Amino acid sequence: MTRPAPNVDDLDLETLEKEAPAIRERLNRFRRSLARFFVGRDRVLDLMTVAAIAQEPLLLVGEPGTAKSELVTKFREAAGVGDDDY
Repeated sequence: MTRPAPNVDDLDLETLEKEAPAIRERLNRFRRSLARFFVGRDRVLDLMTVAAIAQEPLLLVGEPGTAKSELVTKFREAAGVGDDDY
């Protein structure tokens, strides 16, 4: 079970520096777990991760059948985002 993310405005620099390695490790585990399903799509997974953290949209463009929808679905599931929030 994951704990809720703290409000960044409530954290000082020292606390953020202490949290950074754990956050980095969680993000790397998250990316590695998705990379098992999508071999050779590391760059797209990195971009999706950065966009999610920044809470910014990302447009995936490609030929039909290149697993764009599957990428988004697996990413959403791995991030624990419900259908209503998608």
